[in-house]
Amino acid sequence: MELDEDRLAAMDGDEREALLDALVAAFPKRTQFERLLDLLSRSLNHYASEQDTLPDAVFAVIRRAQSEGWLARLLIRAAQRNPGNRELATFLDRYRRQPLPQVRTVAAPGPTPPAGADPSVGVGAREPAGPGAPAGRGENITIASDDGPEIRLTADEQRVLVDELASHYPSDLAALPLLHNQLGVPVGDLPAFGDGRAPRLIWWAIHRDLTAGRILAPQRRLLLAALRDLPGNERLADLARRHGLLEG
Repeated sequence: MELDEDRLAAMDGDEREALLDALVAAFPKRTQFERLLDLLSRSLNHYASEQDTLPDAVFAVIRRAQSEGWLARLLIRAAQRNPGNRELATFLDRYRRQPLPQVRTVAAPGPTPPAGADPSVGVGAREPAGPGAPAGRGENITIASDDGPEIRLTADEQRVLVDELASHYPSDLAALPLLHNQLGVPVGDLPAFGDGRAPRLIWWAIHRDLTAGRILAPQRRLLLAALRDLPGNERLADLARRHGLLEG
């Protein structure tokens, strides 16, 4: 089984509640859940006290596993440990990684050289487009202001945004101007990079924090801040156009 870690990292409160119900149904005793964590060399006592109810303890583990990037491993182990639980299996089916479609790329034929001309002349002489240059777009573009209604990115659109942020801002030093200077988030108030975690997982955690009420219109402002910083990024520009934040 292979689970989609991006979608698990983007789970909201309703989805976490559904996962909580599934795990408690699959492991109704505290000792059973403790053994599950032991398979990952983790202890339930590290996340919850003995006085916590089982649902509270399991929920604490879900939140930590999601923020630290090991939720997929936990769920795969849970499925292996209790393969016959229908509620857990139904939940996991929604998060299975879908295989990418096979795309066959066919190169377009080049221009036919004049009769008698050396076909090697001119090969490699054409300059490639600059990195990130928006192909086929004019220079007169208008970017919306931060003041406006929030946008609702789909799960796939959130993934595009997070992937681009992780690619261009893979460290605290790189992300600080965007988060602090543009969005006004106090230094140290968001998940920090490091500890061996991939930048993409850190950005999912930051995205969750921002959309949980840290700032107003978080998806709108985060997309616009990144677009202003990376005006030649066509993936971000495409997202902005879809939601009416960019014209031209």
